[in-house]
Amino acid sequence: MNNMINFGMIGCGYWGKNIARNIYQNEDCNLSHISDLNESNLSYINKNYPNTKTTVNADEVFKDTDLDIVGIFTPPKTHYKLIMKALENDKHVLVTKPLCLSVLEAEKIKVTSEKKQLRVFLDDTFLFSGPIAFLKKYFKEESFGDLVFIQSSRINLGLIQDDCNVIWDLGPHDIGILNYILDSEPIKVRATGFNPFEGIYDFACHSNCDLVYENNLFATVTLSWLSAIKTRRMIFGGTKETVVYDHLDEDQQIKIFKQSILPSEIDASTQFEYSVGETVLPLIDNIEPLKNEIEEVVRCLKTNTKFVSDVDHAIKTIKVIESLQLSLMSNSEFIDT
Repeated sequence: MNNMINFGMIGCGYWGKNIARNIYQNEDCNLSHISDLNESNLSYINKNYPNTKTTVNADEVFKDTDLDIVGIFTPPKTHYKLIMKALENDKHVLVTKPLCLSVLEAEKIKVTSEKKQLRVFLDDTFLFSGPIAFLKKYFKEESFGDLVFIQSSRINLGLIQDDCNVIWDLGPHDIGILNYILDSEPIKVRATGFNPFEGIYDFACHSNCDLVYENNLFATVTLSWLSAIKTRRMIFGGTKETVVYDHLDEDQQIKIFKQSILPSEIDASTQFEYSVGETVLPLIDNIEPLKNEIEEVVRCLKTNTKFVSDVDHAIKTIKVIESLQLSLMSNSEFIDT
């Protein structure tokens, strides 16, 4: 592959603009060609990146023979068709989550990309952040003990999607993070959910998802478009410590509480004993995750090495979400994954 990676993009809304900025700032990339149906988005690109070609016709990007890779940042229901079109035109792909809306579609993407020897990269941005890199290593430390529970909350007021429910929209973040950190997938899942707009809207807007892993590890993930209070927090409870990851805490995203509760081995009259210690604030790399992600995409294209959030990672996430969807439609019964 040439020294410079020529990027095209389909979709340049809120998130696409962040992607475009990081591609443009990477010295190994050319932000070459962008398509969007919204003229104001194209005007933004023309103003900020005057050397980038723009069009309302996505086919012009797919058929641009100068491009190495196409980024797809459009609504989830469009992903499968656009990914396949990029592959058919011999382009590598970077696509925002979720990869697509079914395991069947994801497996077809995998087969096609492998047959054509092309790469499909999932924009699972959190996996390239300093806090997540820290957590993946830290839970192997003896000081933490055994991981016994996880509580995750990803709630906000909107944005309500018109083509999928809140699990498909927000769930890929938390499930992708957990699959990556734990290096395993849940063995069974359950989901509850509700929609306060029945009659005018068809999808669940709030959901509680229970994920059960081997060794009796239990995770609860709350997802919502209905909260006026925005929360992006994960709590990891261990037998010796509790670790809190708060993505919205600008000063300290990771806090380690050296506190725990264990069956009593000292006082026979007391069933449990409580350990209360100091709070540790570790130093965490604060480089923008998208910067790391684009650098990793470039490295993988040039060296043909493994990407953390590849198609296999995406399929594992979609399998969990499909099972949660089935539970939601089956009176919230546990579903084996």
